[in-house]
Amino acid sequence: MSRSPRIVRIDVDALVTGAYAAQRTGGATEWIGRLGQAAAEATDDHARGRLLLARAALSASTGGRVEPARADADQAVGLFDATGDLGRLAHAAALAAGLAGRHDDVRGAMDQVVRALVAVEHVADDEVAADVLNQLAVLCHDFFAHDRALQLYERSGAAARRLGSRWRVERSHHNIVETLVASVRLGRLVGEDVGRVDEEGRLGRAEGLARELCSSVDTDDYLVEGPRLLADVLCEQGRPEEAWLTLIGSAPPGPDSYQISTRLAVEARCLRRLGQPARAVAGLDDALDALADGAGDGGAAEGAGDADTLFLLAERSLAREEVGDVAGALADARAASIIIWRRQHRQIGRLVDEVWALAEVESERRHLMRSAEVDPLTDVGNRLALDRRLDRSGGHVTLAVLVVDIDRLSLVNDAFGRAVGDEVLARVAAILAVEVRDSDLVARSGADEFALVLDGLEMRAAEVIAERVRSRVAGDAWDRWGEGLAVTVSIGVAAGPGRDARRLLQRADLSLFDAKRAGGAQIPHAG
Repeated sequence: MSRSPRIVRIDVDALVTGAYAAQRTGGATEWIGRLGQAAAEATDDHARGRLLLARAALSASTGGRVEPARADADQAVGLFDATGDLGRLAHAAALAAGLAGRHDDVRGAMDQVVRALVAVEHVADDEVAADVLNQLAVLCHDFFAHDRALQLYERSGAAARRLGSRWRVERSHHNIVETLVASVRLGRLVGEDVGRVDEEGRLGRAEGLARELCSSVDTDDYLVEGPRLLADVLCEQGRPEEAWLTLIGSAPPGPDSYQISTRLAVEARCLRRLGQPARAVAGLDDALDALADGAGDGGAAEGAGDADTLFLLAERSLAREEVGDVAGALADARAASIIIWRRQHRQIGRLVDEVWALAEVESERRHLMRSAEVDPLTDVGNRLALDRRLDRSGGHVTLAVLVVDIDRLSLVNDAFGRAVGDEVLARVAAILAVEVRDSDLVARSGADEFALVLDGLEMRAAEVIAERVRSRVAGDAWDRWGEGLAVTVSIGVAAGPGRDARRLLQRADLSLFDAKRAGGAQIPHAG
């Protein structure tokens, strides 16, 4: 008795829940492997998309290589797009955008940002909107696009309020404060004059939101961060005494390396402004070490990047200068400049690569366009090329059109074979191409017919060229392809204003008809 194969059921909900829990509790490596195996076994596109999205999020949180996580997120975007799950599509695109941003792939990041924003606009789910908009705002913050980040954080906060999620509202407030302070600090660092009123307005709003976080009673998520943020704002406002009292009266940070680093940084700013630069230098040393530790373990300090290091180095440079360590101050200033240069260099390099890629695409497009306009037998233009040339000839004051017909080509095909007939066509085309300028057009307009469009020529000059072509064709060594082979052409000629290009073609056709009716090998005057 044969047994039917055992069907393995994949509990996607349990796997995804466990994976997201592993971001907080550890064991990420094991879960990444389990998610990968399940995704390989999944036969349903939507289920596979959920598993890949969870694996991408978990991989991103470990601080490992970005490429595998980005590949998973990109694939999840495609799967959710195909299955019509706009909510998860928005999440996956926002994650993919952030991962592209880590590589300074501006084009790739922006492509995914567009997908995420479009998806969010069509999802009536405030939880999705709050979380996705927050992710996109973080990306903008990382690119120093602070005003755009503020807009997205505001929208995220509005969705959180509609949802009634207090901690998401607090997250929005926290991030808005960080961004407001960062925008002021960056403006001062690079010498941008944002205006005193605007600077005071930004810091005033940041102070109000930070005080709200300090007085939160619904959740304790930001009770530690609130005082740190408030102290940071007070320092930027020139109120270091209040900032210091705020810090020492608050709870210490937890084991999170990033929170430790940011707390040490604010303490150091206070100490420097309170006239204790030596202690500030020591604190900034510790802050930079904590930041590096967090980046190394890939967990708590996710999101800590160039901006955090840049501001810490700039602050330590000032503190070292105040203690008389000029060499150390210069070294920090140089390191801060290198961060700015490196980020700019990477982004410009990416943009240059994009330009080159676009240039290659444009070159290929033009090549394809040219191929579409070339007659493969004679290697001159075809009817499409002729039509396009006539359509854009209106700017020429004068224009001449010649229509060249190979006399009795069908008899050549019958007597010598079609292969010889093809050689005749190619040879006539070559003679025509030699007799005109590079700016003129030679096109095969029919089975045994060619058209020449000659810019700027009047009737007399066109007739001279036509007679030269007729004579060259008649005198060519045609017997190379067959004994007794002789080839002649009849040519119709017309000339006039460029705006009448198509009418000129009709007149040249009528002129050619007269030549053929008269026995061929002629150039009747077209009038």
